[in-house]
Amino acid sequence: MSHTGAEGKRLYGLLLLTALALIAGPAFEFLPSLTWQEGAVSNAMVWHDRQRIEQAILLAIVVVGGATIWRDSLLAGLACVPGLVRWALGIGFALGGVSALLSAFPRFAGLEWATLLLLLAFAFILAGQARRGGERFDVWAVRIVVAVSVVIAVRVLMGYLAAILEGMRIDSVALFTSVFSNRRVFGQVASMAIPLLAYPLLMPERTRVERWGLLALLSVWWMLAIASGTRGTWLAVALAAIVLAALSWRACVGWLKVQALALAVGGVLFAVLFDWLPGLLAGNAAVETRVSSMANLSGRAELWSMAWAHIQASPLLGIGPMHLAAFPAYGAHPHNAILQLGAEWGGPAMLALLLPVVYGMYRMLVRLRAAPAPDPLLVCLAAGLMAAGAQAMVDGVIVMPYTQLWLAWILGWAIGRYSRQAIASGPDGGVSRGIQLGIVFVLLLALLLLLRGIFPEVLYRVEATKAYLDAGNNSVPPRYWMVGPIP
Repeated sequence: MSHTGAEGKRLYGLLLLTALALIAGPAFEFLPSLTWQEGAVSNAMVWHDRQRIEQAILLAIVVVGGATIWRDSLLAGLACVPGLVRWALGIGFALGGVSALLSAFPRFAGLEWATLLLLLAFAFILAGQARRGGERFDVWAVRIVVAVSVVIAVRVLMGYLAAILEGMRIDSVALFTSVFSNRRVFGQVASMAIPLLAYPLLMPERTRVERWGLLALLSVWWMLAIASGTRGTWLAVALAAIVLAALSWRACVGWLKVQALALAVGGVLFAVLFDWLPGLLAGNAAVETRVSSMANLSGRAELWSMAWAHIQASPLLGIGPMHLAAFPAYGAHPHNAILQLGAEWGGPAMLALLLPVVYGMYRMLVRLRAAPAPDPLLVCLAAGLMAAGAQAMVDGVIVMPYTQLWLAWILGWAIGRYSRQAIASGPDGGVSRGIQLGIVFVLLLALLLLLRGIFPEVLYRVEATKAYLDAGNNSVPPRYWMVGPIP
């Protein structure tokens, strides 16, 4: 399908902005006023806040575009999902809004509610564009995956190379915190990127040089996943592979073979670069493989217990979005998406928001199993979403700004890809004029809550975090800003 002129700009404009945001995060240092002076705090702490500010700018653009030039795409994205899913999402966010109004700190609660709502709108706009853009959209989306993956891998490997050339100790934790606010953020991205990086290798029209290059990239990501010590990534991708193999073997056998080969090569690369080479150069490498501590919950049991206690105390409406950050222990969130929604939004809202996730994944697996011919891209998208969902049970996948952007983007792409042949309704899906105006009103309300929530804190991120540390706090648990606790 070809798109030119104004239609093409509307169709691919948001995809281009998404690419810029995903590449800019690990590649460049924007907003120099956020850079710490005199080594007060590492750049990793600044990275989180910078990502949040960039996300807020993108979401503001989403609101303006969703109300104007991308409104057809938003409505088309909504038309991609059944009415039951739309009702469930509406009820879930309505209950979350009530919870925010009744919470102890409504401004913070409204901020997180608005952020998640606008991320969902972002996903639906991309879904509509993916549905209308056809294979051309897929081509550019895959190119973005490859480009962002190359940028991240190069940034991490540059730190490794610098350590080797200068005879320094290779610290795997430092390698990743020089690019992300925490190595677990890399692990969250890897859970979505690794499944998708296999797709170009499944396409028959690739040249031999392209195949070797793409296999090298995927293998490097497996090597970095091992070196990062992020157990959630290994478990998440393994779970996605097991589910796909058990329920749709014929569709995913090619994907499984590619991943197995890349994992084997990545393991060899890890042994060479993080064991043999440092020893040869009389150096050392601090690599936390964490294989021996797979069952160690790293403080999550306390966080889960705290979230469960809040669910029992406030089962209907919860304590308010983001409000677990008012009771920080080892972190400002429970490292479990279901417990987080149940404790903060309430049980009914959690169930309403969980229903579309379960239903959508079930429909994708049914499609893969019943399809007369394999759909490699849908396999990769399903694997990425399953891996992200699995990791969200032990990590802050729905909390970190960079990961939120990845998740919303892949979700929208998957919805659009799945519905491309399943739905033949018009762009607005028969949505009445009144409902369209209601959607625009909700988007503008969410933008108002977003702006009200980030100001004036956005103007003094450096001072706020420094004051927090100077007060004797040894950690900065992130929730919305890097200084996670509220108020």
